[in-house]
Amino acid sequence: MSVSPDDPAVPGDPSAPPGWYTTAYGWQWWDGVRWYPPTQQGGGGDEKTFAILSHLGAFLGGVILPLVFFLLSKDKPYARHHSCEALNFQITYFIVAIGGAGLMFGGFGVVAALEAHTDSAAGFFVPFLLGFGLLMVAALAHTILSIVGAVKASQMEWWRYPVSIRFVKP
Repeated sequence: MSVSPDDPAVPGDPSAPPGWYTTAYGWQWWDGVRWYPPTQQGGGGDEKTFAILSHLGAFLGGVILPLVFFLLSKDKPYARHHSCEALNFQITYFIVAIGGAGLMFGGFGVVAALEAHTDSAAGFFVPFLLGFGLLMVAALAHTILSIVGAVKASQMEWWRYPVSIRFVKP
């Protein structure tokens, strides 16, 4: 059985049966409570910096910065995990933002065209407001979760975004 830091069977998970597992640090024994031989939670130095900057890429370049760090960190499991998480989240956010903008402007145009032939303007702004609301919620979640990811990376914790489509695997 193989376990990686982002699998459900990680240290502290009572559902993982004791035994030998292949981890990012080689073969280790899981006794149901901790790994032997003990390992640090994450990498240090460059790995920590890569991990933090991957999450802050949301403010510094969107998908580009996490992608660059993902490609540069093949031999650094901690940095690769965080850059993969940040990259998946940035791609997910981009898709949601495009969908919100499409609903906001595309739906607005369709409703405007349909209601041009009627006297009612009741549903004129509904798609626009729905799209705008979706964009605002996504932008708020994007900002908060990116900051939380950077903080978790700085604290040397293996962390996953709670809402993200897993396009890229570590």
